Amino acid sequence: MARKGTRVVSVDDGTILRITRNDLGGKVIYVADPTRRFVYYYAHLDEWKYGLAEGQQVRRGQLLGTVGTTGNAGILPGYTDKIT
Repeated sequence: MARKGTRVVSVDDGTILRITRNDLGGKVIYVADPTRRFVYYYAHLDEWKYGLAEGQQVRRGQLLGTVGTTGNAGILPGYTDKIT
């Protein structure tokens, strides 16, 4: 697993659907691919990149934040998941 503070980048071009915080995922970002068929879920982030906003377009490789231990990360370390 990546160490806390490691850069988290977008795995695909897309649109930020939501930037939020919750009990399970901690600081999270949801990004839809260009077709909106897939949504990528970035969870347990330590920080979001300053200036990101819902509705913003992102490019593959663009910095989204850093790996952290927010939410229930003591049980499940930071990860990215694809929701279909």
